[in-house]
Amino acid sequence: MIMAMNFGADDYITKPFNIDLLIVKINALLRREYSFGVEKNTSSFQGYTLNIIDSQLTHGNQEVNLSKNETKLLHLLFNHPKELVMKEDIMASLWDNEMFIDRNTLSVTVTRLRQKVTDIKFSKYLKTVKGKGMMLDD
Repeated sequence: MIMAMNFGADDYITKPFNIDLLIVKINALLRREYSFGVEKNTSSFQGYTLNIIDSQLTHGNQEVNLSKNETKLLHLLFNHPKELVMKEDIMASLWDNEMFIDRNTLSVTVTRLRQKVTDIKFSKYLKTVKGKGMMLDD
């Protein structure tokens, strides 16, 4: 049993097994797996809604289509409103491997995002703390 758990098993059932116990363990595993798989598809801040699936930021009847990285950036900021999100955390969230990006890539992403959301007056909430990171603030 110890060896199986060390090799990555989540649970272990010995023979002969009780069918009721097996069903309970399967149901517990499904509950756990389902709760991890359920992710909130939208986030809100100051009346703006970020749809992560459709990569859109909406306010009233106005909507802006976002790139994959713009959506990831806003999702990170929406999950930490009024908190400074460090530049390193942003870069780690947007790019899996930092070897393929340079420092300017984040600046370009932020600039494009600001341009896209200006029409719906969201850019005023995007605050940059020079050399440290970004935050959503009033």
